[in-house]
Amino acid sequence: MKAHENPFSASAVARIRYRLPESELRSLAETICQNRSVSAIVGPKGTGKTTLIEDLVPQLNRLDLRIVWIRLSLESSQTERAQAIACLNQLGPQDCALFDGGEVLNVWQWWRLKRHLKKGQGHLIASLHRRRGCKVLYRTRPDWPLAKRLVRTLAGQALGTELLPVARKSFLANRGNMREVFRACYWACAKL
Repeated sequence: MKAHENPFSASAVARIRYRLPESELRSLAETICQNRSVSAIVGPKGTGKTTLIEDLVPQLNRLDLRIVWIRLSLESSQTERAQAIACLNQLGPQDCALFDGGEVLNVWQWWRLKRHLKKGQGHLIASLHRRRGCKVLYRTRPDWPLAKRLVRTLAGQALGTELLPVARKSFLANRGNMREVFRACYWACAKL
């Protein structure tokens, strides 16, 4: 199968959204708006934290919050981390920082950010693998029934059923990391 035909291509996977009803997304956004503090979407790698944050953007815009994106990873340089902290320290009351990769900050950096935001200077929603002393807005979890549905949705019913053993093996080996499940399915399709 050619790369552009692969149902698990990066562009196809990027279209998969977190499966929360609109009313629940609206409720989460309203909770964020009411609490000027640091909130976290917590869960293991590949369980939809970033996708959920992205799905909150329209609801946060509806509440007239200005969105500021910050994305860090373990590969981010010290300069990138310092720039992110400086940006977060400049938040105003109508700003909402969506911080993907918040776990890369150390304890001292988190303490300073939380202290700054407690003064009423904006909102911060971070994706974290563990709580880090923040209010948990939502917990994501590995979900095999959802993984099966997504594999079948992307691949179609017949091919999806054929890929389920590959998907299940990857799901178990990678502790429910959906990115790894999709990657394994991509390579299995590439061999077809």
